[in-house]
Amino acid sequence: MTALPLQITRRPAREISVSNVIPFPRRWPLMGEAAASDVPAGVGVAIVAAYGLMMVGFLTFFAGSADNLLALAVDAVYLAMYLGVPALMFMVEGRSRRVTWFQFLNKGLTTWTGHVEGREAVAQILTIPLTIAGGVFGVGLIAHLVR
Repeated sequence: MTALPLQITRRPAREISVSNVIPFPRRWPLMGEAAASDVPAGVGVAIVAAYGLMMVGFLTFFAGSADNLLALAVDAVYLAMYLGVPALMFMVEGRSRRVTWFQFLNKGLTTWTGHVEGREAVAQILTIPLTIAGGVFGVGLIAHLVR
């Protein structure tokens, strides 16, 4: 068995600069588009209703003592901030066009990872709040039955 001769080829030297060594982040446009231009306001109302259902579950099953009521009051303040800040941002923004439910369900929306049908988007948006609300009712019912 004979060994093949090793051929070494020289490449031209590459110029080294700071931009070759340290990758600088790409500059994205500031406020390039509206925050939720293709989502109807009804989706926000559905999110508020889902979190409201969760608070109803907390009040129904866990409002038995003053300590629990204090914790629920703190939760309500956090929930108001969690839902109120985006609502205020949408009111101030003024660039979001209003899409109807019919348009949203037929057209869907485009995300960075591709197109999503309207019904799929609503299911994805509401899955977590409704699952948490269901968990609150489930745990509360179990706690109530065990007492």
